Amino acid sequence: MPRLTYQFAGDMFNDGSGTASLGVAHDNAHKYLIDVSEGLSELYGRLIRQGQVFSIKSVEARIFNPGTTTQDENIVLAGKFIYAHPTGNRKKAWRTALTTWIRNRRALGIRSRNSDFRVGLSEDYSTDVGIFGEGVKFNSWINADDDPLLLFGGNDNQAIFRNHNRNMSIDLHAQPVNPSDGFGHWAQKDADSLGDELDFVTAENSYFTLGEASEVAQTVPFMVGLGAWSDDSQSDPNDFAFATNVHRSEDIPAMCGLLGIYIDTSTVDDSESGTAQDYGIEITVDIESWSPL
Repeated sequence: MPRLTYQFAGDMFNDGSGTASLGVAHDNAHKYLIDVSEGLSELYGRLIRQGQVFSIKSVEARIFNPGTTTQDENIVLAGKFIYAHPTGNRKKAWRTALTTWIRNRRALGIRSRNSDFRVGLSEDYSTDVGIFGEGVKFNSWINADDDPLLLFGGNDNQAIFRNHNRNMSIDLHAQPVNPSDGFGHWAQKDADSLGDELDFVTAENSYFTLGEASEVAQTVPFMVGLGAWSDDSQSDPNDFAFATNVHRSEDIPAMCGLLGIYIDTSTVDDSESGTAQDYGIEITVDIESWSPL
């Protein structure tokens, strides 16, 4: 199936870390976005709509040297690929947003058959369009020109999953299920002392909300590296040969074909300024199939 290739370049982090603390994202973490539907539309010369589940067979990543004035003998990057797994509630949230978009266009007298409902992944992930850096090419907007529609993040009006969760109407007053003899009894658990709920209770949980579209993205970790060192043209026992790797991740069902690249760790040569060192990363996406949401 078709393979799409993308290249991104950036500066190394000053201290090698793009995170403020363990698990907490920092503003200087590097974020890039791949929009598979855009790439496929260009490849085939026809509109491949974004509103589909794109089954990505594999994603491969390699390092390349951008070739700037600073000699980058060592380049190591670690991060994660970010995507939205197409759950039923997420699909429902997307379809609600699509219906609203169609109604708004019709109210304005717009009935273009070749239009496409295109949304972004999350804040700061962009295909380098506009000045806000949050969306895809021809990103759908709402209310204001600085509110591109996104799957995750943003405010209540622009975050599709969050908007769905805010407006959904669900009956949360289900009755407790009566326990069967020999299979459990309320006296088996001292809920008062444990500070926990009795079992056999429905719709009184703290780990999920019925009908909610999860706002937590799925991630796949990756690490790629390149290393080479040579002091001079003469033999030196401290020299080491070129070494690199290609990272491969498989089986990613990306909702709307949006794949984010989040880089939070890099190798820095302490003898040079961190901002004087840079990297290049090449991503190859192998798309197996796609089907409408």
